[in-house]
Parts: sequence; structure tokens; C-alpha cells
Amino acid sequence: MKAYANALTWYYTDDEKYAEQAITILNDWTILQGFNHGTDQDKLHAGWIGALFGPAAEIMRDYSGWNPEDMVKVQEMFKRAYYPQLLVASTWNGNVDLTQIDALLNIAVFNEDSASFFIGIDRLIKRNPAYFYLYSDPAASRNYGGSTFLGSWSNPTSRPDGLTQETCRDNNHHAQFGMASALHAAEVARNQGINLYGENAERYIAVMELMANQFITGEMLGTCANNETTDGLFNTWEMGYYHYHHRMGLTLPKTEQLLKQKVRVRGWSALNIFYETLTHGDPTVNDAIINSIVKVNKNNTITIYPNPSRGGIFKLSHQLTWQVYNEIGLKVKKGKGPIINLSDQNRGLYFVKTDNQVLKVYIK
Repeated sequence: MKAYANALTWYYTDDEKYAEQAITILNDWTILQGFNHGTDQDKLHAGWIGALFGPAAEIMRDYSGWNPEDMVKVQEMFKRAYYPQLLVASTWNGNVDLTQIDALLNIAVFNEDSASFFIGIDRLIKRNPAYFYLYSDPAASRNYGGSTFLGSWSNPTSRPDGLTQETCRDNNHHAQFGMASALHAAEVARNQGINLYGENAERYIAVMELMANQFITGEMLGTCANNETTDGLFNTWEMGYYHYHHRMGLTLPKTEQLLKQKVRVRGWSALNIFYETLTHGDPTVNDAIINSIVKVNKNNTITIYPNPSRGGIFKLSHQLTWQVYNEIGLKVKKGKGPIINLSDQNRGLYFVKTDNQVLKVYIK
């Protein structure tokens, strides 16, 4: 935690004393040979620590005072000590694998290791339906990596969208870590040009809104035999809320209420959940791709419907020439006329650009 805390402080203040403290910690850990107990607990510890060490190192990559030779030693330490624990998925409860994935993606980015990065992406894609329930998922997709829907979901009393594999294990204690790790991983993937947020929008929003509502009311809302939520509330939700609300313009009322009333007031940082309000709690930080396409005309005279669309077919209110960009700014289609057919695109957010206006559209 200290390496990441100092790296963040340097990033936001430019005070080099924090940079020096961060690289001292990173350099000191280059002697680590590995995690030697040979258990899934090693995998979990490597996930907890690596999920913060990885981004700390990536932030400090830009610090001119970090000796390149020492940077290489940190990369070698990650390969030697962390990869053996992260590249093989734990078969414990799904939050462990998600924590491993969080760490693996962050470390792989710093190591510029695309092979390990895509191993993590593939595991996240498979773990999502086995940890975050959607009624529309194929039943077989819920059985993955040690998780079976009938055997390891702790006997929920109802199955709403947004239920997690560990919701009823301890009434959202471990489920918060699973949700946080998945959202952290989606953010890392987005920064590398992979839109996991988009294809999992229905899933992740359902998880955040259900869990937030449970914490607001203090009740599990009929999902578990024990109807009281855990007392431990962590400083998460921020990353997912920032993406879906501030980048995409979607409404998450329960998540917003929980953040304002409880999380930002007393939410704890713990393990790989660390200072999300600092990094993603400021809505004035506008990194939406839309700004790199064209300035939005807020006095909209053009409309598009239905929006969102389940099939990806949209109709403009005017006969126009248009281009469509995905969430990471790549042009996916262009054409002329009132009908825009995006049925061949993945679920998620898109930007329709006309001559003087951009409209956000969403495929369910």
C-alpha cells in the first residue's frame, strides 16, 4: 500500500519526496524470490499485493529519477515471484481469481507482457458469469474454475440480476472485493483499448445497484437467509460509477446515493481496494472519448431512437451523413440516411457523429 500511496501522492502533487519513497519501496522488494507455502493463500496474497504494486510501478515509470536498471529488476521480480501465483487461477471462491486477475493485468501492463495480459482478460471473461449473476446467461457459463451454481453460491433465497457468487457467503463482505477487482480489471483493460465495460454493462450495473441498495437499507432484500448486510463498507463503487455515469451518462441512483451518503464519508480502504475516491471520485476529470471527436452541441436539435436499443438499430430524426465511434474512439461505421444499423456490434456505448453534433447511443 505504501508504494501505491506514495506514487499517487507524487502523481497529484509533483513532490519528488513521494516519488523517492515509492521507488525505494519498489526497489527494496526486488529481492523477493516468491511465495513459498504452495497454497491458494499465496495466490490471494500475490493478488492483494500485486494489484497495488503493479499500478505503483506503472505510475513511477514516468519518474525520471528511477534508474532504468532498477526498473528492470522490478519487472524481473514480478515475473519470478508473482507470475507463478497469478497465472494459475485459484479454485477458491471467485473473489480470489478476480483479485489475481486485477493484479495480473496491472503487472502485465508494467512488464509490457501482452501474453500474460490476455490470459487475464480471458479469465475475466469466463469468470464474469460465474460470479455475477444475470438471468440471461447460459446456465453452463456459471460453472467455471471451481464455481458451480448449485454448489458454491451459498444458497441464495432469490436470484436477482446482480447477485454474486459470494453475496450470501457473508452478506456482501467478500462480494465487495469481487466487484472491486472486476471493475479495476475493466478499467485497466479500457486503458489498453479493450472495452469490457461495454459488454458487461448490464451485469456490472446490476451488481453495483443491487449491492448499493442493500447497504443503503441495511438489508439483503430477500436474497439471503440472513437479511442483515455486513458492517464493513469499503471504498469501492467509484471506478464503475465514474465509467457508467460520468463517461457514459447513465443513471445509477442507488450507487450515487451510497457513494454520497456512506462510502465517501466512512468507506474503508483495504487490501486491493485503495483510495478509489481519490482516483475516480472527481467528475470534473473529463476523459470521455467524445471530446476527441467533436464538441457536443448541448442544444440538441437531432434525436435518435430507440435509445438504448436491444437490437442495435437506431433511427435519426433527420436525413444525415453520420459516423459511429466506439467507446475507445475507433470509427466502426459510416453512412447516410436516418437508419443506423449497429446490430453487428457488441453491447455498449457508441457515439454517433453528424456534421455538428454527437449523440450517445447504447446497445443493450
